[in-house]
Amino acid sequence: MASDPADRAPGPVDAVPPGAEPGEGNGDTDASAELARLRRELAAARRTIDVLVARIEREADATDLDGAAWRRTIRQLETEVAARSRDLAAREEYFRVLYEQSPDAILTLRNDRVVDCNPAAELVLGRDARRIAGETLDALLGADTAAALTSLIWSGFQGPGDSDLELAGGRRLTFSISRLPADETLLVLRDVTQRRRLEADLERARRNAGYGRLAAELACEITASLSVVSGRLALLRQKESVSPGELDASLQAMAEHCRRVDAVVSNLRALGHARSPRPRPLPVRRLIHQVLEEEAHKMERVRVQVDVPESLQIVADPDHSSLILRNLLSYLADHMPRGRLLSVRVEQRRGAPPELLFSAEGLAIPTEIARILRAEGGGPRSAAPDPALGLGLAITWALVHDNGGTLSLGEGGRVLRLRLVPMPGAQPARQRSVLVVDDDQLLCETVSYMLSGLGLVVRIASSAEEALRILAVERFDSILVDLVLPCMDGVTLLDTIDQRWPDRACRKVLTTGGEPELPEGIVLLRKPFNRQQLIDAIIGDR
Repeated sequence: MASDPADRAPGPVDAVPPGAEPGEGNGDTDASAELARLRRELAAARRTIDVLVARIEREADATDLDGAAWRRTIRQLETEVAARSRDLAAREEYFRVLYEQSPDAILTLRNDRVVDCNPAAELVLGRDARRIAGETLDALLGADTAAALTSLIWSGFQGPGDSDLELAGGRRLTFSISRLPADETLLVLRDVTQRRRLEADLERARRNAGYGRLAAELACEITASLSVVSGRLALLRQKESVSPGELDASLQAMAEHCRRVDAVVSNLRALGHARSPRPRPLPVRRLIHQVLEEEAHKMERVRVQVDVPESLQIVADPDHSSLILRNLLSYLADHMPRGRLLSVRVEQRRGAPPELLFSAEGLAIPTEIARILRAEGGGPRSAAPDPALGLGLAITWALVHDNGGTLSLGEGGRVLRLRLVPMPGAQPARQRSVLVVDDDQLLCETVSYMLSGLGLVVRIASSAEEALRILAVERFDSILVDLVLPCMDGVTLLDTIDQRWPDRACRKVLTTGGEPELPEGIVLLRKPFNRQQLIDAIIGDR
């Protein structure tokens, strides 16, 4: 005999009290689906009580039971079912009100055709509800939008979409897709046109404020430089005699500030008289050295290292490319500590164009600029430069994109990555690379100097942790490691490298003043060493 339905474990309907609130997020979709489920459970409960009553009546007729006993059982079951029916009815009413009062359009679809909709669909879609039912998505949303939605539905997609639907007249809708029984689909549409307009207005206001700050900075910079020039000239006029040394110092100061004004004017000219690029093949290394010579007065405050092969060429506008490199090098030199290293090197990733990496020791890029450049590295290109970048970087950003490239921030904000269009079929010559790991900065610089002139790309890490971070994104032909390092010794570091990247073949060199026992495959370089011993250890027979 089947168990009494009163003894059954409560179903899903028992898990939520009548006054429970639906979860946040896609609430209207959940409300409609819950409404349909509650209607099914109510009908099932009524069928269950009919079946039980009939069964008890049959069993009472087959056995000589006291009629009052089975009537009490029936009444008990009827009371329980009536209570559950009231609960289901209360929930049905709650979700029906939620469905009808929702500000979002809720459409029930079957085979790409609307079979039901809530009242809000009239406002969102701009049609009478009686005309919406029976229509296809094609007729309601347009052919392109309907085709995209239909493709998502047939692919089995569920949940909120990650892009807006664009309708005629510039209206924008977000959407969400849910599945219903009987091969039906629930589509929720929310009108976000006004929200998108407000977001665009806010972005325009932010940009306008940025342009205002930029104009004020430019005015201040030009005024300051002109004040220096006019002040120096006035001072020279007042003096009856000027020594050659004093005259030379004044002329150099005036020349420096004239160059600053010229740089501002060049950028303003590029901003105000933008022209289409006139691309032609350009040798990158020669172009960089040309800019460094022109900006020698500014580069004197830092040390510059260029590791770019002669063979690397790009296709770009010569004037644009010179201004791009001048702005980038000047920006880095101005914002890094005096006397530190500014390096330019090439990185070639598999299947990607070569990139110029501008690395500056001690560089501190402002948060707002870092945010824009990080977004640019992984997002779509914007039509206009962001004024928050400042004049030089804003113009550079625009010129880079005009010439088909990208400008982004990498390696935790320490490196500016510049990608321009390479010559068709041209690849940079493969340069041997060396990673030097030592906490003695002077020794690292000495090793780098001793290896100069060999065409090697030398990277420096001051700790094992920094070396592992660099190795996570770069490969090296040789690794030179000091035995004594903070937190991790050199042998452990080399063993860690082998464990993490077993497929990387590189020459491993350990430096120390002692006689340690080394695992197989590690070359020992005893301190002190000369240049030839260093070269033999780093390059060997490879």
